[in-house]
Amino acid sequence: MISSITIPARCGAIVLATLFVRLAVADEPASAPPATADSPADASSPQAALQRLAASIEQPREALELVGQLPRELTAADRARLRMADAAIGNRRGDGFAELSREMLLALARQADDQSLAYLHEVFESLAERRGDAAEAIANYAMAERRRAADWRLLVRALPLLESGQATTVLTALRKFPERGTKPQWQREVILAGLRTDETGQVAAAELLSYWTGLKSPPAAKSPSPGSIADWQAWFRDRHADLPPAELPRDAEQAKYRWAELLPLVYGDAVSAAEASVGEAVFEKAQCVKCHRFGARGEAMGPDLTSTRLRYARREMLQAILFPSHSIAEQYETMVLVTDSGKVFSGVVEARGNTVTVLQANGEKATLDRKSIDDIQTSARSAMPDGLLEPLTEDEIAALFAYLYQRRE
Repeated sequence: MISSITIPARCGAIVLATLFVRLAVADEPASAPPATADSPADASSPQAALQRLAASIEQPREALELVGQLPRELTAADRARLRMADAAIGNRRGDGFAELSREMLLALARQADDQSLAYLHEVFESLAERRGDAAEAIANYAMAERRRAADWRLLVRALPLLESGQATTVLTALRKFPERGTKPQWQREVILAGLRTDETGQVAAAELLSYWTGLKSPPAAKSPSPGSIADWQAWFRDRHADLPPAELPRDAEQAKYRWAELLPLVYGDAVSAAEASVGEAVFEKAQCVKCHRFGARGEAMGPDLTSTRLRYARREMLQAILFPSHSIAEQYETMVLVTDSGKVFSGVVEARGNTVTVLQANGEKATLDRKSIDDIQTSARSAMPDGLLEPLTEDEIAALFAYLYQRRE
């Protein structure tokens, strides 16, 4: 299941940026007043470039050129204007916005001021589709400027979201922090991030694991120090047999739907055109309602999906549905309980008083007396069943995502 993350409202980034603009402009020296219709900024000034950038944000390719023309250092007021322009992007990724999003956040990271860094953290927390860009920007700042504990925590949290060059950048940056990741789940995510990158990224992952664990290379490694990704996979499998293996998820052989086919679907026009009201019925048909709450509907044994559009990128949600056992948050681990009469129950456990409730993979609940439980073990399998999308049509899948990602007032 997807990890449960507390995320502020989406408007937080925009409100914060607006506040920074007002504060920065108020502090701007009297010798450099803000441009007005009666006193326009010099056409070649950063202020003029930022005005054009804000005006062209809906034309991302034009805006991207303007970002490239900005000087390395901006005044406090101009940095605030850049944040305000960025806030207008929101969560958009298509039609050129993905590249613009990345370059805007990288430009803010180069400013290296407290307000811009706080804004990058706010983007990471409130705009799910831009978390990779925010993490890359923070990683660049950490390598060029200084290492902060809050940035280390953000970069570790970002590991499951990253691919390709962004993963390599973050893995390289984490190696420069004094902090070391000791939790097995973090070490697993480093291996997985390495598997999603090229050879350079895999070396960065191996070096980070060597640094975190204090091992020059895994025992029985077949490659020179710091070992290969395959060496570290074997090390993790031997050391943490109770956890899901450090392997990328694979489509089931007989699966009706494949990851590579559904990913463009959930980001495509089909979702935009779908009716959220239809998706509400699909939410029940796909059995989501048995474990997850959305608004006032459903059970709360699994992660609350009410704020899905703020908390999870669509690729995260799709991965959690297609490969439920690939990543399991600690609070939603599957437990296997054996009673004194020999009965076995498996699922997410909720303990209250003298009873324990088990939400099973079929959506049914079993309530047990604590005293009747003879043994309890953790399972590497998710309580969320595989194949939930198999009974659905592509139109129904699109409607389900339209429902989950609708704007809620």
